[in-house]
Formats: sequence, C-alpha cells, structure tokens
Amino acid sequence: MKKKVILSLFILVLAIILVRAGIFAFGQIKATRQAEADLENSVAETSKEKSDISAYAQLNDIEKKIYVSACQSIEAFENDVDIEKLDASIDEVTQAFTALEEDNPQYFWVVQYSYEYDQQSQLVKVIHVMTNGTQAEISSRQSIVEEWAKNLKANVPEDADDFTKALYYHDILVDTVTYDASVDENQNLYSVAAYQRSVCAGYAKAYAYLLQQENIPARYVTGTIEGTDQHAFNMIIMDNDPYYVDVTFDDPQFSNGEVVDFTGEYTYFGLTTAEITLNHTIEGNLPICTATKNNYFIHENCDFDFDEFGEEARFIQMIREDLIKGQSEVVARFKTEEMAEQALTLLLNAQLNFSSVAHSIDQTFNVLHLAFQ
Repeated sequence: MKKKVILSLFILVLAIILVRAGIFAFGQIKATRQAEADLENSVAETSKEKSDISAYAQLNDIEKKIYVSACQSIEAFENDVDIEKLDASIDEVTQAFTALEEDNPQYFWVVQYSYEYDQQSQLVKVIHVMTNGTQAEISSRQSIVEEWAKNLKANVPEDADDFTKALYYHDILVDTVTYDASVDENQNLYSVAAYQRSVCAGYAKAYAYLLQQENIPARYVTGTIEGTDQHAFNMIIMDNDPYYVDVTFDDPQFSNGEVVDFTGEYTYFGLTTAEITLNHTIEGNLPICTATKNNYFIHENCDFDFDEFGEEARFIQMIREDLIKGQSEVVARFKTEEMAEQALTLLLNAQLNFSSVAHSIDQTFNVLHLAFQ
C-alpha cells in the first residue's frame, strides 16, 4: 500500500512538472511569436517613415530587422542586440549597420560595433554596440544637441519651403563652423553642436540631423574626392526630388584671417549625380539625381550662358543691384570657364561703384566668386 501511495505521488508530481513545463514552453513560444510580431510591425512602421533615398530602403528583409532591432537597443541604451533568431550573415549585419549610420546622425554616441557568430554556420548571434560615454553622459550631450537645434530652428519661418530651409541650415554651418581635424568627436555631429568645429563627417551628419528635424529627408553619404581622400557629404530631398549638397566644400578656407579658397559657398548646393561625380566618387547604391530646379544658381537666377542673347547685360545688372544692396560678395555660375573669365572682364569695364574686387574661378563648375571693396 505504501509503495502504491509513493508511486501515485511520484506520478502526480511528474504530471505537475510536465504540465508546468508545457505551460512554460507554451509561454516561451507565445513570447517568441509576440516578439517576432512586434519586430515585423516595427519594420513595417519604419518602412513607412523612411524616404526613398534612405539607406534603409535598400536593405533586404533580414537587414531591415537588424537595423530596427539595433535602433531599438541604441535608443534604450542597451549595448547588446540579440539577433540569433534572424539567421543573419556577417555581410547582412555590415549592410544594416552601414545603413543605420547613414540614416541616423542622432546616434552620435555610437562609436562602432562588433559581433559574435557561429563559426560553423557563419551566422551572427549577437551584436555589441560600443558607445563613447555612460548613459548619463550621453543624455547630457543629447540635451546640448537638442538645444542647439532648437535655437537654430527658431529662426526658420513657419511657411519656409524646402529650398529655404535647406539653404538656411547650409549657411548656418558654413558661417559658424570651422574645419578642424583636431577637435574631439569630429566624426559625429556633437563636435558641430558643442564646439562649432569639425571635419566633413561632422558637417554632413549635422546637416542631415538639422534637415531631418524639419522633416526634410537627408542622408549621410560617403565617398572620395577625385578618387583619393575619403569624404562625406549629403543627399537631400527638396520638393520631392533628390539633390547632392556638400557643406564642407562650400565652407571657405581661411589662413591667418585671410581667405585662402572662397570658390565654394554655393557651388555644391543642389547638384545632380552627373555634377557631383565630376570630382566626387559615391559609395553605395544611391538614387540618380537629375533635377536642377533647386540648384542654388538656377533657383537664384545667377546661372549664365553668354551664348544666349541678353545674358551679358543681365550679369552686369545683377552685379549692379547687389552692390546697391551692399553685398560684398557675389557668386555666379557660367556655362564654360571662358565665360566666367569673360564675365570678369565685363565687370572691370562696366564702371560700377566699387574700389577693388578679388575673384576666384572654380574650374570644375565654372563658378565665379567676387569679393568687393
């Protein structure tokens, strides 16, 4: 009898264990399915939010899930991203994180990432995100960035169009930021927001961030300058069309207070793919830019072709009006370099009201920059 009781108790305990195990397993399956459903929903929402020029838009389904999972972890200040269930390759992780950097300048505290993978399957199990500070330190720096952007945005008219907003932030960076490779955090926007000093990476990420705050799609783009030096610039959308902008190249260079190179300023605002690739190479598969309406010179009516009747007179009239307004610097673009040189000769013979003029000609884009005294 005693043995039967013990056996019955054993069977009862075993049954309870099995039931609980089944409930636990079911709960795990349910939680896993819910997590997968949540990730799918997050991917769907992100897909709606991202523009056609975003790096995210060019990812495959697994890469998009990695991208979204990483964003969620970064925003929660979590350093590990578990992607074991995604069966993601090393290349897919690389593509996702490259896209994440190009689309999200606000994650300025992310320095780099590493990953653990199964050596047999070559599939990544977990991604480790490395940051440049504690959560408290990052939050403090976030406040500085947000306040900086808020103060700049306060000067943008509510009814400003895309061109006006994009040009305003372009000019703010050109006028207030100095190129300085020695400044801390020069590979992200914090160097611009906090120190007003940076390199091309900081300029480009700051510009993308500011435009995104205005709901203007903007992407951080990398490439090279004339096939040699690494460089960063932007693709943005104005009036539903993509354009290239290189704020760094539009920032005049100074030495001992004297302008060394002022051929930029607006040369690189609103370029097509054909134009930007005259001296830039582009990494990645980006949309082809063909629109010209919001190129600075076309939009501002200072693009000249002296083969057309009346264009020489229009150029002199533009200079005359600018001098009356008190403008000390004027830029204009011409169909050829010879026309830019011809414009300078016309100006010197026009007997306008200025004592002297310094000039430079960008031989790639035939832009004439004039500085009057």
